Amino acid sequence: SEEADQASVYAQIGAVLRDDLGDVEGAMAAFATALELDADCIAASLAMLDVHLQRSAWQAAREVLDRIDHAM
Repeated sequence: SEEADQASVYAQIGAVLRDDLGDVEGAMAAFATALELDADCIAASLAMLDVHLQRSAWQAAREVLDRIDHAM
């Protein structure tokens, strides 16, 4: 779908922001936008999970894991 394609683009933008530019907050916003467009966007969910784990944000990580489990 068009929403899934747009979500994939936002997930890729988020990865560039996080990995290449060091902008974790911008990346999280891009991942959130991807998930608003397509709640089943695994790339955005996994990237968001990674950030939560690095921050030791266990409850937020658990919520993302639950979303991933629901999507599968």
